[in-house]
Amino acid sequence: MSDPRLGATIVPDEGCSFLVWAPRAERVEVHLLDPVDEFLELEPVDRGYFRSTVRGVGAGARYRYRLDGEAEFADPASRFQPEGVHGPSEVFDPSAFVWTDLGFNAPPFAEQVL
Repeated sequence: MSDPRLGATIVPDEGCSFLVWAPRAERVEVHLLDPVDEFLELEPVDRGYFRSTVRGVGAGARYRYRLDGEAEFADPASRFQPEGVHGPSEVFDPSAFVWTDLGFNAPPFAEQVL
C-alpha cells in the first residue's frame, strides 16, 4: 500500500481516501451521509485492508463503514466524532487548522517537570 494512513484522508485534487482494516469482512462499504446519501464499495487490498478514493468528498462529510451489507460502524481511525463514538465519523482536514501559538517558547529543559 502506498498510503498507509488509516481513516479518511483528504487527497488534494483527488477527493478523500478511505482506508480501514477489517480482516474478517468479505465486503466493506463506506456509507456517505453527505453531501449525498450513498454506499460505495471499498476495494480489498492486502492483509485485510479495504480502501477507495472518492471524488467530491471533503472536510465535513459524515460517513460510517458497513461490513458485509449488515451493521454500520464509526471509523475506528476517525479524526473527528462530532456526535460521539456511536455516531457517524466526519472527514477532518488537519492542514486547515489555523495555528495561533506560533510565538510559544518552551521553558529550558532543566526547568521542565517530567
